[in-house]
Amino acid sequence: PRGGPGRGAEGFRRLLAAAKTDGEEARGGDTLRCRYPHGLVDGAGVAQHPEGVGEAGESRVVDADDRDRAVGIGAGSDDQGVGDNGAEGRGGDGEGGGGHARHASRGRCSLRALALRPVRPIGATYHGGMRSPAELYTVAMTEDEVPRGLALVVGLTGFVDSGGAVAQVSEYLLDELDHRDVVVFDNDELLDYRARRPIMVFEETRITEYRRPQLVLRLAEDELGAPFLLLTGYEPDFRWERFVGALLDLIERYGVASTTWVHAIPMPVPHTRPIGVTVSGTREELIEAYSVWRPRTQVPGNVLHLLEHRLTAAGHPTAGFVLLVPHYLADTEFPSAAVTALESITAATGLLFPTDRLREEGREFLARIEAQVEENSELARLVGDLEKRHDSYMEDNPLRSPLTDEDGELPSADSIAAELEKFLAHRQAADDNEG
Repeated sequence: PRGGPGRGAEGFRRLLAAAKTDGEEARGGDTLRCRYPHGLVDGAGVAQHPEGVGEAGESRVVDADDRDRAVGIGAGSDDQGVGDNGAEGRGGDGEGGGGHARHASRGRCSLRALALRPVRPIGATYHGGMRSPAELYTVAMTEDEVPRGLALVVGLTGFVDSGGAVAQVSEYLLDELDHRDVVVFDNDELLDYRARRPIMVFEETRITEYRRPQLVLRLAEDELGAPFLLLTGYEPDFRWERFVGALLDLIERYGVASTTWVHAIPMPVPHTRPIGVTVSGTREELIEAYSVWRPRTQVPGNVLHLLEHRLTAAGHPTAGFVLLVPHYLADTEFPSAAVTALESITAATGLLFPTDRLREEGREFLARIEAQVEENSELARLVGDLEKRHDSYMEDNPLRSPLTDEDGELPSADSIAAELEKFLAHRQAADDNEG
């Protein structure tokens, strides 16, 4: 603490005394937390002082508005709490502990000893006290090794992944395409291991394999060798703001041209109709051509919703494709959902992917489903009702074909030839830059 070891230790003893007088048992290694009208106080026990200076304890004030922090704040003169005398005025000295306070508010509360983890030392700051997003990952490739102006494709598994669409796409692309790691994110910062326990392989008498979860940004190449950035892995359980901040920094660093992400949710639709999508973001041409469902509703957010929200505010070209998977197939591995996800990515980026194996698996899967429907009259009736509702909805909400213009007219042969030349020229320029 800035007030010196003696004064800081005395401040902590007074915090401890305040907690004990409130009827709770407190020990030197505990962390004390106290809420008051404008912020939060954390006080770490003597054994938890990060620098180990004498007997000095540590505490911090976190402002609820701007997240400012103060080290070495002391208790008030009445031993009841912090804020009345201990934290008065920005930069003032607390009478109880002698530490420098940054919190400008006044308040009173009594402290209780809580079973919280020790307060961590403040690292690099980012936006008023938040640690830098760059601390969440390690860089595996230098900036010069990554071409600028690439498309970014994102697929993260987490709260819901109906039909296993995102998991299948991620595994398929990593198996089929050439790729190299660019950035590797820190599992210990982002993953809740107890909620999503990693797989251990046990063989007879010992653990032979630990399948480490991965959240990695890679440089990949599509079927024709066009490079793009691919982010796959788990959706972070913690530190969404810092994670999104890290992605925004990386998007700027590598000059990402566009961002496309995929997700899949269950919907009351039949498997006998093409899988529809809801498209969001800033790519109006994609929304008009592909989005079959455009509700105004509240949904459980995922971290890519937050990323899209920030990218939209920044004016960055972004598109999110949410696949509408038959609800009765949501818990299966539905290959057709993965095919639709890849087709959506192609529509947004022009990247081409090998899908023959997935399409064949999809046909076999649907054949097995049809066999079950034929043997179950109740299931057949359910599918029939879903078909009627789906067809009725599509009649009232027709999609403009991506092959037609805004007036519904097919392009001329000359227009198609011009677009093809433009596409090939773009590919040639990408190849020249790569070379």
